[in-house]
Amino acid sequence: APHTLRSYAYLLSVAVMLALLARCGSGRPAGDAPTEGTPDDLSGEDVQRSDLLSESPVWSSIIRSTRPDAQKVRLKLEHYPLPAPSALCPKFNFSKESCLQRQVQGLLKFRVLLKYVEREYPSNPVLPNFKFYSGLLISLIEGKMKHREQVRALTSSEEEMLLKEMDNPDVFHRRMTAHSILLKLNEFLIDSKKSVAKYDNQQTSRSLIPLE
Repeated sequence: APHTLRSYAYLLSVAVMLALLARCGSGRPAGDAPTEGTPDDLSGEDVQRSDLLSESPVWSSIIRSTRPDAQKVRLKLEHYPLPAPSALCPKFNFSKESCLQRQVQGLLKFRVLLKYVEREYPSNPVLPNFKFYSGLLISLIEGKMKHREQVRALTSSEEEMLLKEMDNPDVFHRRMTAHSILLKLNEFLIDSKKSVAKYDNQQTSRSLIPLE
C-alpha cells in the first residue's frame, strides 16, 4: 500500500508538470516561457524514467538556464552579502520531509529576491527561466512531501521588508547585489539537487537490502 501511494503521488506530480508544459505551448504568456525553449529532456517519456526526485530532468534544466554569466561570476561579490536561503540539510536529526520543505521555502524566497534583480536588469533571461522551471520543480517536490501546507510564501509586508533591506542609493552597489543574487540562486539549485539526492540514495540503498 505505501508503495502504491508513493507511485500515485509521483504520477500526480508528473501530470501536473506535463499540464504546465502544455500551458507553455498553448496560450501561456510569452514572458512566462523559458527563453531557451523547453528542452528535449523534458519529454513525457524521460520525465517518467525514474521515481527518484533528484533524477528528474527539471533539475538540469533549471540549473542550466539560471547559470550566471562566467565573466560576472569572476567579480568579487563577497562584499555584497545577501539574506539568501541555504539548500543544505544537516546530516543528523533532520528528516527528508524537513529537507524538502527547506527546498521549497528557498525557491519561494528566491522568487522574491529576483524581483530585486528585475528592477536592475528587467530583460535578464534568468528571470523567465526561473519563473517557469521553479513552478515545475516546486510541484515535483511537493508531490514527495507529506505536509506541504507547512510551507508558506512570504507575505507582501515581508517581501517589501526584504527588498527594502537590500536597497542602496548607489547604482553600482545595486547592480552588484543583483549579480550576487543570480550567483547565489545557481549555487542554491546545485546544492538543492545534492541534498535531495542524498535522501534518494538512502532510499535506494534500503530497497537493495535483501530480505532474510
